[in-house]
Amino acid sequence: MKGKGHYNENSLPQSKSIELGTQKVVQFLTLIAQRLGKDFSVPKAEKDDEPRKSYATFVDYGCSQGANSVKFFSKFIAEFVRKESPSLPILLVHEDQATNDWDTLLNTSTKSRYYSNFSKVCLV
Repeated sequence: MKGKGHYNENSLPQSKSIELGTQKVVQFLTLIAQRLGKDFSVPKAEKDDEPRKSYATFVDYGCSQGANSVKFFSKFIAEFVRKESPSLPILLVHEDQATNDWDTLLNTSTKSRYYSNFSKVCLV
């Protein structure tokens, strides 16, 4: 894959599908949560002073250079996770090939303040 943001600049079809599909994903998950009566809050620690080490984990398989990841996960976190459980700690895992343009991913994500949505981020 070409580096220096080439994928970000040439992934308009993927971006359009995210625009069209994100709301459907949010609606679907909200419906499931309502039907199951799912509580998305993190269980309390056994002792009040003990920090909770549970996270809602989301994995971005094939994250590439990040433009579409930022678009989808920012909207998904704001429209679903934060409405269902505002204090839920979130772990985001970006996964891609070792030859991925990781520098562009980090630059794309950092410029948008995207990572402020997550408690922890992991690059794999």
